Amino acid sequence: MGDAPADYNMVTLNPLKWMRIPCVAPIPAAQIFVSHESFGFPQWVKHTEQFVQTINVTNDGNVTLDVSSMVATEDTPAVDWLQISEASLSIPAGVDNVRTFDLTIDGTAIGAPGTVVALNGDVTLTSNASNNPTLEIPIIDFLVADTLIGIEYDTIGTGTVNLAVLSIGEAGFGGAGNVNLDYVTDGGECNPSTANPNTGVYLFSGGPTVVLNLGGDEYGVGQAMHQNNFTTQTDWRRVSEGADDAHLTGANYDGYFTGTVVTPDSLVAFERTYYAPTDGGGTAAYMIMKTDYYSYKDTTLTGVAIGEMHDWDVPSEGDAGSNNTGLVGAYSAVYLQGVDTATVPPCQLNADRYAAVGFLGMHTAADTADDECANDCEPHGSYSIRNDSLFAAQDGNDPNAIGPWFWEKMGTLTGAVAEPDDETDLHSVMTAVHDYSLTPGEVLTVYTVVTTVMEGTVDDLEANLDAAFEWYGTNLRPGCTSLCGCCVNLTGNVDNDVDDICDIGDLTKLIDFLFISYTPPVCMEEANCDGSTDGVVDMGDLTKLIDFLFISYNPTAPC
Repeated sequence: MGDAPADYNMVTLNPLKWMRIPCVAPIPAAQIFVSHESFGFPQWVKHTEQFVQTINVTNDGNVTLDVSSMVATEDTPAVDWLQISEASLSIPAGVDNVRTFDLTIDGTAIGAPGTVVALNGDVTLTSNASNNPTLEIPIIDFLVADTLIGIEYDTIGTGTVNLAVLSIGEAGFGGAGNVNLDYVTDGGECNPSTANPNTGVYLFSGGPTVVLNLGGDEYGVGQAMHQNNFTTQTDWRRVSEGADDAHLTGANYDGYFTGTVVTPDSLVAFERTYYAPTDGGGTAAYMIMKTDYYSYKDTTLTGVAIGEMHDWDVPSEGDAGSNNTGLVGAYSAVYLQGVDTATVPPCQLNADRYAAVGFLGMHTAADTADDECANDCEPHGSYSIRNDSLFAAQDGNDPNAIGPWFWEKMGTLTGAVAEPDDETDLHSVMTAVHDYSLTPGEVLTVYTVVTTVMEGTVDDLEANLDAAFEWYGTNLRPGCTSLCGCCVNLTGNVDNDVDDICDIGDLTKLIDFLFISYTPPVCMEEANCDGSTDGVVDMGDLTKLIDFLFISYNPTAPC
């Protein structure tokens, strides 16, 4: 056997080439950079103080940087709250290449303690810089307030599913895992680490959504989906002038109260209470939300859309965000459904996994003053839609870009509308009211529910919604036996009189239904005059109606 090849002094292929290049004189150019590129929330200042920031302006070029113009512009409000210390700068190249100026945001110029005011404007530096001759430093939603408070986090559970909730209204904490209406911790889910790594999340992120059409192509947006910090122009903000957040423990629920939260422009506020039912052996796979919306500055607001937006990632094989969608058929709900790609799924069929948001009702304080059981059960609309239609096509950080899109979708997609099945990443929106007016002192209370099914059908999802509605009526609206029925106050309006008057016309209609044409009343509940628990309309109801009209005059049964 010959000697082994030496591993040194070997001939190798080296692709590097040597060549001579001509000397080229440097291009004279100034380069501008600033130490602070923007200001805004969560930065803030008190009404009695000034915020002062020294900004470094650096010239990284090879000739003198001449900043010929420095202009402070106030967009809203224009009350002389923004000042800068310099009108121009000259910054040499080389070692001594930094100059400074002070930016002052004057809270005393607002001087309205007890209010929260969002400041918007910019500082523009015009120079001979080759990289950015017109450099803008924006001020976006810089708040003036008595005080601001940070975000609190909590987790609530029913004994079957758990949910992470935040004090700014977001639920799901951006798909944190195992706290997302999933079944990993308490619900007997397949092992997510070996069977399906996506099973720890059903609800990725969601919560209240408000869009304000302010006119003149101006919009305000407050939305909780994907907002678990203070980094965008559309996230909700907490204020200390209102109620504090709190964990709640009831006799039959685990809960959380957000405290007072406002839109970035401080126009609309909400306070939300989450209820995770723990009765029934801890088997509930749903959570109920009661949300109060009102004008924070106690002024009349027109052009308001109020609803819910949730990004669902119902566990699927492969891409966690790929879901199908369809209609539940009740509670104005659309569902999201898991997707299977393998012939034999490793754990269970993902197509048996479901999620939905249901609408339970809404009312104003004036409604319940007239009728304590008032409950409008028909939201404006509900729909599911592709995520890329929102996040790819729209600028999610600019309310004037995303606002018109939301306003149009929430307004035109009425009833229940599901995106065509195409196994993609989806979110759902439920619109309670659109083009609504919030008047001073008015509170609009909206009740909704989020629910999931680990292994079942759409019928199981609807059964969850039925159970949630029953819990809502029993625990949040006690004494109200017909929250979403057509019956009003007392039974007996068999002929559907618009004034809800019970008279001989109702007796005639009931006789016609029972013995002549058999044409049912518009509202069968109104014909159940004797209040029978089975709801059957028969001779007993006719007897009761005759007794009320002509004999004892004792009123018919309540609805």
